Amino acid sequence: MLSHVVLVLSVVLAIAVTAGESVVATDSWVKINGVTHKLPHSYAVPSPDALDSEIKNGTFDTYLILVDTAIPNRSFADVFWYKHLLEDTKVHGLVFVVGAEKQLRGGGVLLNGPATTQANWAPAEFAITASDAQRLRGAGKIAERVLPGGPKVAFDVTFDAAPWTLEPVKPPTPEDAKRAAASPQAKIYSAYLAALKSGNSNALLENFSAGAKKQMPESAEALATMMKVIREMAPKNPRAVRLTVDGNSAELEVADGQASGETVQFVLEDGQWKIDRVGSN
Repeated sequence: MLSHVVLVLSVVLAIAVTAGESVVATDSWVKINGVTHKLPHSYAVPSPDALDSEIKNGTFDTYLILVDTAIPNRSFADVFWYKHLLEDTKVHGLVFVVGAEKQLRGGGVLLNGPATTQANWAPAEFAITASDAQRLRGAGKIAERVLPGGPKVAFDVTFDAAPWTLEPVKPPTPEDAKRAAASPQAKIYSAYLAALKSGNSNALLENFSAGAKKQMPESAEALATMMKVIREMAPKNPRAVRLTVDGNSAELEVADGQASGETVQFVLEDGQWKIDRVGSN
């Protein structure tokens, strides 16, 4: 909802978020090249390119996102959240970009990764119907349109979500840590660290999701170099402190003594949990 382990080299914001989500009407859908996808999840998130001054003054664009797959709320704390969304092979949906005055400025179609198809939506195709500090609501419909690059798109949607807001991080409890340490995700993470330490690339890849494997270097030499860099950045005294499971996704928070820890994203593939991404706390 999200990049893969290679982006452990990226520095991301370590803040928790509440991105207002609302389950939209069950008849909200998008049809892409003849395949219809229900869109039960909606989010209203500041533009990934918004400046701090624009956020402070309320002059930023807002990305209205309707998707078929839930996006973990904390994902929007990552400065690369939109890039991760475009790369997510599990997600289909629509994006409508509106300005500070809630006028339509653009958007696109999420095509199951690795990128989106841009679309200059017209006001007759989607419009904000109501907005205040608590909610953003909109609706749109098109019979069919051929977008740049060739995809045929039709949709009928109702948007309803609370604007994205930040909340203080709630510290994990001892009970959280106990459950996390005993989880299958913690065991997989331990195996991942052991593979890093030993330099066993085959063992390392066994713990990765299919999407994460695609992000790894193809040559043995390049993979070994990457493993060395990741190993140097990995926690020296890792301790699982909290696990959050949301359907087929999970997030393991790892502490590292007085140093910064990391957050590990998992996905469930064929009944097995696999590491999809590792990032800094």
